[in-house]
Amino acid sequence: MLFGFGIFGYFAGRQSPPGFHMDFAYFFKNKIRVALLLFCVMGCLLLIRILEDKSVKSINESFVSLYKDRLVPATDLFFVGEQLHAKERALSHALLYDSQGAVADPGPQLARSNGILDSLVTKYSRTYLVKTEKQQLALFREQLRRERQAETSVLALYRSGERRAALQLYEAEAREHARQTNLHLAKLISIQHAVADELLAGSDVFVSGTKLYSFVQTALAILIGAVIVSLLFASKTVNVQQDKFKLN
Repeated sequence: MLFGFGIFGYFAGRQSPPGFHMDFAYFFKNKIRVALLLFCVMGCLLLIRILEDKSVKSINESFVSLYKDRLVPATDLFFVGEQLHAKERALSHALLYDSQGAVADPGPQLARSNGILDSLVTKYSRTYLVKTEKQQLALFREQLRRERQAETSVLALYRSGERRAALQLYEAEAREHARQTNLHLAKLISIQHAVADELLAGSDVFVSGTKLYSFVQTALAILIGAVIVSLLFASKTVNVQQDKFKLN
């Protein structure tokens, strides 16, 4: 019995030298550090994924807004300009060339164009508008109202047969109101372009952020690969030490 305990104690004492204990402890200590590092890397990857999804969502929202709130309204403003010019052509043509009643009454054309204008402006007002755009739209609507009042007065004189008085009123007031309306429209279009440029610039920022996230993900993947290689190398070193100890 005592002999058995003595043999056990002998082999237990020779089972692993002090240096091997230190290497093994160092290996496991490094494993804990590596595990913590990998946990941090995993957290970073998850955070990057969330930020990347957010950037993609922001890019999508920017382009949707660019289409719905900029491209389509810009097209509507173009048609607004077309209707303004149609009204001016109809009225000026009737006043300048209808000396003997040979030109059709411009009233129906004015009424048709005004109806289309009301529809387009109402549609435009329902899109997303920045503060300066809202202010400019209010000014445009007010100027459009003044232009229609002048048109109504000119048309009344024209229909009553007072062609000369109608022409004088057109040149004195209606034409100037039409010019001011076109100026306000041009300002609206200018604001549209400026806001569209801002949306595109914002999209460029989000795209740059996405590229940065991809770069960080690549760097983290390389780091994980390096850690795995280091673990394999450390494991191989321990195995070699164990084999040397067995040979001894």
